[in-house]
Amino acid sequence: MKKIYIINLAVVLIVLLTACEGIFSGYQHQMQLEIVADHVDQNQLEKTKEVIQKRLRKLGGNNIEILGKNKKLTVNYEIGGDSILVWQSFQMVGKLEFFKVHSSKNELFTHLETTFKPRMKDTLVDSNNATKITTIEVFDYIGMTPAPTEDYIFGYVAAENKLRVASLLVDKEPVFIPSIGKKIKFLFGKKTNGTFPVYALVVASENKAPLDGSYVVNAAARETHFQGNYVVSFQLNDEGALIWEQLTEDAYQTRSNIAIVIDGLVYSAPFVTSGPISGGRSEISGSFTQSEATILASVIHSGALPKVKISEMKSIQ
Repeated sequence: MKKIYIINLAVVLIVLLTACEGIFSGYQHQMQLEIVADHVDQNQLEKTKEVIQKRLRKLGGNNIEILGKNKKLTVNYEIGGDSILVWQSFQMVGKLEFFKVHSSKNELFTHLETTFKPRMKDTLVDSNNATKITTIEVFDYIGMTPAPTEDYIFGYVAAENKLRVASLLVDKEPVFIPSIGKKIKFLFGKKTNGTFPVYALVVASENKAPLDGSYVVNAAARETHFQGNYVVSFQLNDEGALIWEQLTEDAYQTRSNIAIVIDGLVYSAPFVTSGPISGGRSEISGSFTQSEATILASVIHSGALPKVKISEMKSIQ
């Protein structure tokens, strides 16, 4: 009788464990997404699904299922890490671009004086002094402080002046400067010590970056020898590696920096110190935390995502 009871108990336990496995092996998280665009064709939809898959896998997700045939998608997935990272990752489009930094400032100062001098005449108390406008006054009018030592940084902007500088300089189309024969685009960098650096970047004739994230085949977060400090390493395909080698060779010959830009923000602008970089492998540094580096790696690895809006995130069984 005791044997029969033990056997029956074992059977019940097996059934319960099997049922529990069925419950807990299902999807743990669900995300409702909407693609923010007037029209999305089938190719764009499939590309979006592919990027979502890559981004979630890079964050440790698995058993990913994406449902939906139009702009509204339901994403079911399991993830062992922090689901907050998923939300933060999907706040980024992930457009990666590389630009050469224009560090010779004299031509840029001349451009600013020519552009803003007529407007400044109205702001000066004594209009007779309009012909004596200095670079410092131009910067003061814009709301920027000249970079004191760093040649590759054009200037610094306090948080309260950021919107003004954006409207006057950063949000504008690239401008052609005849004296250097190049188009220049101004972009903000990451906030540092309460201010935003401004970079002057050289763009191609068609207003594009010479190299972008479409050539990236892999990216990963890596801890440096400084404890708690992370970088993001990335690998380019063969074509991208060749462009990267040419870009870094040009930067080395002209003693320039290369700006690494994600979603219109300069994350770092390293100086090329030892000649062209071959092989297509490099890294982005910027005193990142592990979470920041993990998010950036997922974004860079997956490629650019159309702008999406998360309407709901929840845990399910």
